Amino acid sequence: MRVSRSSTPHSASDHAWHPLLRSLWPWRRPRAGTKPRSSQTTAGHAARALTAVLAQQYTPSEPTLILQHDDATIRTIATARPLTPASAWSGAGAAAAMTSADDDELPLSLPRPASTASPDAISHSRTVNPMNPRSAHLDRSAILLRWQHVFLERGTRHGIKWWSMSSPACLPLTTRYLPSDQELATSWHEYPYTVSVHSDTTSIMLKRDASSSPALMMLLEMCAQRLSQGFQLVERVVARPDAAPGTRDASHLVVRQPTELLRPGNFASGEPIYLSSMNQVHCITYKRQEGMINVTRYVQKVPYSTAPIPYRCCVWPRSQLGYRITSTQFQHPDPHAYNWTYLDSMIAGYEDTFTESLLYWRARFVLVPSEGSPNKILANAGEYLSDEEVRLAGMDRLADMFARVEYRAPGEPKSEVPLRFLPTTLDPSSSLRDDAFIHAITELYDELTKRKCSSDARSRTQRDATSCTLAQLADDMRSSSKELKIHTRLWHSELYPDAFTGADLVTWLCRTFRDIHTREDAVLLASKLQENGHIAHVLNVHGFMDGHYFYRLTGRGESAEGTTRSTRKPPTAGSGASPSARSRGKANVLHPGTRQVSSPPRPNHRRVPLSRSMLIDVDPGRRSPRSEVAVLHHDLAHNAENGFNFQIHWLGATARLIDELVQTWTRTVERYGLRLVEAPIAQIKDVGQNNPFQAPMPIALALAPPKRSAYAALLERARHAKNASMPDDHDYMETWLVRHVLSQCTSTSHTNPLFEVALLRHFGFVLDQEAKSMYPDDMDFYYSSRPNNFDYTQFVHRSGVAFVQIVGGRDGFLWYVSPLCVS
Repeated sequence: MRVSRSSTPHSASDHAWHPLLRSLWPWRRPRAGTKPRSSQTTAGHAARALTAVLAQQYTPSEPTLILQHDDATIRTIATARPLTPASAWSGAGAAAAMTSADDDELPLSLPRPASTASPDAISHSRTVNPMNPRSAHLDRSAILLRWQHVFLERGTRHGIKWWSMSSPACLPLTTRYLPSDQELATSWHEYPYTVSVHSDTTSIMLKRDASSSPALMMLLEMCAQRLSQGFQLVERVVARPDAAPGTRDASHLVVRQPTELLRPGNFASGEPIYLSSMNQVHCITYKRQEGMINVTRYVQKVPYSTAPIPYRCCVWPRSQLGYRITSTQFQHPDPHAYNWTYLDSMIAGYEDTFTESLLYWRARFVLVPSEGSPNKILANAGEYLSDEEVRLAGMDRLADMFARVEYRAPGEPKSEVPLRFLPTTLDPSSSLRDDAFIHAITELYDELTKRKCSSDARSRTQRDATSCTLAQLADDMRSSSKELKIHTRLWHSELYPDAFTGADLVTWLCRTFRDIHTREDAVLLASKLQENGHIAHVLNVHGFMDGHYFYRLTGRGESAEGTTRSTRKPPTAGSGASPSARSRGKANVLHPGTRQVSSPPRPNHRRVPLSRSMLIDVDPGRRSPRSEVAVLHHDLAHNAENGFNFQIHWLGATARLIDELVQTWTRTVERYGLRLVEAPIAQIKDVGQNNPFQAPMPIALALAPPKRSAYAALLERARHAKNASMPDDHDYMETWLVRHVLSQCTSTSHTNPLFEVALLRHFGFVLDQEAKSMYPDDMDFYYSSRPNNFDYTQFVHRSGVAFVQIVGGRDGFLWYVSPLCVS
């Protein structure tokens, strides 16, 4: 960005006596060791230079345009308008040519001598016939003029450009390239549309305050969005207010800065704001009387074919053993691919959904359990949590941080329904075969969708908790079984009938009694219910805690010792409701014959929500003058042994604020034994399609996995087995198969690559995303937080260093080292 630049354009004398132009003249070429003169010279020097040039003998049949290297680009300083043979090479003709330039340039017509031109001079000039200019030259000049303002000051041609060698230049924010009105009318397509401006505009992309004008905020955001897509603000040369009409004198011309039009006192003047790219020009004008913003989009006509160009080459990717044949197609940029009308409608507040045509930025993150055991955490009940319980508490902490940055419109109250994820021990594909899980996640999605509409739930009750006895509270809980979600719970292949969670009870107490203001107050009341024997933990190993801990109602004064089933063994690890050792393979589903209740037949193609979207404010500290709003897509269910996915999509938000927010989440969840890993958007199998130098490395297996017939009998017996009847450790192979078959194989037609999954989990990999073929065909599911169409099941290492996909059979795996982690 060029921050210091004179408001007066260069005069003809500046161009004629510029050191770079002077080097083109054979008699004024700088000697070695001499410093070039300053670019600010007098008109007398320029006149003498012109007289010396025009005194030579030239052939007037082919005039020459001389291009000047100015500000790391090439600027045309000669006019291309045809001149008559009588006056083309006279002093009057040169003077006339100097006064007939466009607004942005004051050219100098300097024809090339036929007899004294040197090779050095020819290398810095270009021969163009002004009677028939080629469009390719004009397009090339347009490309170079985009970089006109890349340097703050003019540089010497013979000096080393250390800036360009150390850090490549970014595209400048301003340019003076703008096609003329005649070119826009003949060589460009015109697409006008209007955007209405209202005083009560509420848009997620506008930051409103009492002193800001809605029209000015919309203009600023429309320009900012176009700058982020590679457009540049056009600086136009206009006459001074006190100048005579039609004057062409440089002293009466000024550069109209685009930012001047966006000031509060000037934006309503109706002057157009131009933004240009290579093949598009946008003209934005505000009509104050009509309350409209007029946008005219000019798209350059393409006189050549835009068919894709096929290309084949041999590339040696990183970590590969040799060259690979890569085929691709170079697509011509489509100027209609970006929906500018929809973007401006979002800025005006008419839309709030991101579409693929907006080409927004996105990042995907996977929350995985870190290596080793997390730090011990002492719960409120005075007991230490297990590893699985610590990680579940970390997920609740992450949900609280998500809810804290949720975007709320001005005047919108904060929701009293807490944001929570659905803990499970099932893999995503296995969970869609469990009716209880489908019912629970659908209910959770409906609750979170209506969070903002349920803030008046407290006003529906007039009772106080202090006016009720504990026995009355227990009776109210029995009559409110639907609100408490009292039903049979499944956790690590164990069924817990008539159970509810501590989080659900705390939420119900907060929404039912008006004198319970915080969740901490509800925890104290629920602890009294447990101490008096009205509720009890399903395994009698925990006091009351707000979280995913299973409790059930008991009779008044009944001993809590008699509430557990004698068939269950005490937990050794895992959640508060986990009956036995923590499952390594997850997805533990009982055989349909062991279920205690029958479920109705499934309708065809049920739609199951597996993720949720919410708007977040990435600038809660209000440090930015703009609206910093992004879209967060997160999973609804979470398995402590799997990866939890979420994505952040943003359109013009400050990336630094998003990075700071993610870093805050990372530091917080690390205390709970969780690690936040940035992952590729697509599957690693397709990485080479976008970058052929970073292809996944195939890793073949030394031995092919055993065929299914080799362990079919053991597989059938394992489906009916329980953890309590698992084989002894002396038969390690049988023990290993039973445990992993229980967690991976739920039916005859649905089986994971059993041995490959066991190898990956043995070396510290956790599930990222399953292949599409693993999901049932009668389910219409959709993830907005993760990719949906994976060809192979993908795993990620707990350290976040590598991603692996299971190809299957002797082919083994695809290995990909994440550059987002190791860079």
